[in-house]
Amino acid sequence: MTEESIAGEPPIAFASLRVMGTGLDFEGISSSLGLSPTVTRRAGDRTALGAQPTDIWLLESPLDKKEPLEAHLKWLRATLMPHYQFILSMRPKARVDIYCGLTLYREQNGLQLAPEALKLFVELDTPLDISILAILPD
Repeated sequence: MTEESIAGEPPIAFASLRVMGTGLDFEGISSSLGLSPTVTRRAGDRTALGAQPTDIWLLESPLDKKEPLEAHLKWLRATLMPHYQFILSMRPKARVDIYCGLTLYREQNGLQLAPEALKLFVELDTPLDISILAILPD
C-alpha cells in the first residue's frame, strides 16, 4: 500500500460477543442461542498471541469490516436481543462481554456512536471495550 492509499483507507471495524470461562459447553451455548460461533478455543490452545488463557466462544458480526462500528453493534443487538436472558444467565459461570475493534489510517480520528448503538451495553450491563489500532503512513 502506498502512503496515499493508507491515508485514504476507511476505518476497519468489528464487534463481537465473547463468552470466556473454564469448561464452557460450546454446543450448549450455540444451541441455546441458535447461533454458530465465529471462533471457539479451549484454554491452552495456541494462538498468535500465545496460549489461550481460558475457553472462549465468540460471535463476530458478519458485516463487512468497512461498515461503521455502529452497524456492527446494531447487528449484534438485533441478533442477541431475543437471547438476553440466556446471555445474562451465563454470567455466574463465565465472563460475557462485547468486544469492539477499530483500525484507523489517519493521525487524527474521532468516534461517534448513536444512542441506539449503545443500548446493547446497557441492556447486557457490560462496559464498552474498544481496541483501537492506528496505522500511520511512514
